[in-house]
Amino acid sequence: MFERRFVTLNFEGSFVRALTVRGDTIEWWTSLEFPADVMSHGVIYEPQAVGTELTTLFEKHQLPRKRVITCVTGQRSLSRVLTLPDVRERYLEGAITRKAKQEIALPLEDTDLTWRILGRQDDQLEVFVLALPKAIIDAQVESLQAAGLRSRVIDAKPLALIRAVGEMQAIILNLEKHGAGVIITAEGIPALARTLPLEAEQPHDSTSLDLLVRELARTTKFYNQSHKENPIPDEAPVYLTGAAFAHAAAVMQVRSQVVHPVRMPDPPLKFPEGLSIPEYCVNLGLALRRR
Repeated sequence: MFERRFVTLNFEGSFVRALTVRGDTIEWWTSLEFPADVMSHGVIYEPQAVGTELTTLFEKHQLPRKRVITCVTGQRSLSRVLTLPDVRERYLEGAITRKAKQEIALPLEDTDLTWRILGRQDDQLEVFVLALPKAIIDAQVESLQAAGLRSRVIDAKPLALIRAVGEMQAIILNLEKHGAGVIITAEGIPALARTLPLEAEQPHDSTSLDLLVRELARTTKFYNQSHKENPIPDEAPVYLTGAAFAHAAAVMQVRSQVVHPVRMPDPPLKFPEGLSIPEYCVNLGLALRRR
């Protein structure tokens, strides 16, 4: 059976990481790096310049422009899992917006909400909501439009990472040059997600790793105090994602500092030798989203 080729794009730090998938097979990947005045911390300042580079990339490699899956960054964001009464589809956006306004301390007139339904049960909806400054999403959409790209799906980075890990209960650490994050999953949903900006020469430097491990301790402590009846157990695995963990020394440092078993993601996809799974983990989660 003929399988269509999809392109995943991850806007990360000063990079755009591209990866293609056909069926369950990863075929190709690359990354574009931009100067800080064009793109930094996942924020695009010059959408036309980014669009021009994407146009060149898609033309050079004959990539499909209408089968693009991308995501919004977790940096400068707030996320919540909201529970609300199940409503008809036409009322859903309004209901989520009203609930988010109650739960998230951001001015909604300057904020874009990205949301995904996690499940329905007993006439209740569970919805993951990511709130980002409107300017961040607008610049990303403008970049895609400048390149003539049509995104079939705009996902959220935490959900892409959870999908790539594929565990019902786990902790996900993400470490890049310009940012770090901790995600706790419970029953396969993002129960808690925290991000923090960084200014590191290298994503795997010791200072950044120490900061991430301390953030892991703070986040798990906060989660356990808030969920005393169902805390995250010490045997819950920690998965390492992000460019930092393409380096064996970074993996070893985390293993030496945490009580949880430390694992690397192993998404249910076929990939050639040479692909850095930690670095392209978001793309791999996006590739699974198109199923």
